[in-house]
Amino acid sequence: MPIALGFAMNALASFVISLLFTLVCMAFPWWVRGVKTWLIALVFAVCLILWGLGAAFSLGWYPWTSVIDVIVAMGAGALLGRVIPARFWPFFVFLITMSALDTAQVMLTIHTSTSSLHSARTPAGELYSNVILYLPWGKYGIGPFDLIMLVTIAMNWRRRGGRYLVVFLGAALGIAIAYGVLIVKPGITLALIPFLMLGWLISVAVAEWLRFRATPRAL
Repeated sequence: MPIALGFAMNALASFVISLLFTLVCMAFPWWVRGVKTWLIALVFAVCLILWGLGAAFSLGWYPWTSVIDVIVAMGAGALLGRVIPARFWPFFVFLITMSALDTAQVMLTIHTSTSSLHSARTPAGELYSNVILYLPWGKYGIGPFDLIMLVTIAMNWRRRGGRYLVVFLGAALGIAIAYGVLIVKPGITLALIPFLMLGWLISVAVAEWLRFRATPRAL
């Protein structure tokens, strides 16, 4: 198989897994709609303590490390999404800030993250800083902050009365654009949150268009 074709197939497989993460993370706010905030905070705190202990003692208990990473990220995203005002401008400013921080973090750690992603095994400490999956065709990784943002976006969207399908498709489109860039320019490292912000803006535009279509107009 040509190298370019093999890379494209791996990118496609990773894209599908990213969509599955997106599907679950963005559905989470609807699943916990009736759950009290203190209960979410309690589960988040317990898992965060387990995460801290595992990272401190370098316990490489894969795949349980990835499970804890996902639970902590979903809990943090749900709590954050309930705190930020459910209005456009406060959340837009939040997304811009997080996009800038994510881009800066990628620029500062690009060499370390690239080398570890292509290594055969992952250090125990890094299992707690990324959600890692060992798959037949290679290693898949996604940052917990990306998962936090997915849940936060969906939680804020639900509180604004938005539809799940609209916000999911917007995020999926943003992720698709990111993977498209990776396929066109292989080897580069991208910050995902700016693409999630782009997807959120697309969802906002689609929601406004649907609202406009549903509004009765005088003849």
